[in-house]
Amino acid sequence: MHVKLTKRCYLTALSVYTVLVGVAILAKVPLGLASVFIIFPYMVLVPGLLVLLALRIKTVDAWSYLFYIVCLSLLLLMLIGLSANWILPLLGIKDPLHTAPLMVVFMAQWLDYCFG
Repeated sequence: MHVKLTKRCYLTALSVYTVLVGVAILAKVPLGLASVFIIFPYMVLVPGLLVLLALRIKTVDAWSYLFYIVCLSLLLLMLIGLSANWILPLLGIKDPLHTAPLMVVFMAQWLDYCFG
C-alpha cells in the first residue's frame, strides 16, 4: 500500500501541531521533561522546513536538506525574537521575551508561513 503525502497534508499537520504546542505553552500545561521532546524539535525543524517548502528548494542529499532546515530555523528564531524585542515594547507589552508574547508571535509567524 502506497500513501502519497501532499504539501497540503504536511501544512495541515504542521498547523494542527502549531496550535497544539501553542495551547500547551499558553495554558501552562505541566508537561515536565516531555515538553522538551515536544517543543524543541518543533522549534528547530518546523520554521526551516516551511521556508524550504515555500522556496521549493530541493537537494539530493537528505543530510544537507536537514542541515538547511536546522540552520534556517535557527536564523528565523533569532530574527523573529529580535523583531519581537524591538516591536512589542512599542505596542505596550512590557516583557516581550517572556513565554506568552513570544509564543503568540511565533505561532502567528508559522501560521503565516503555512497559509500566507
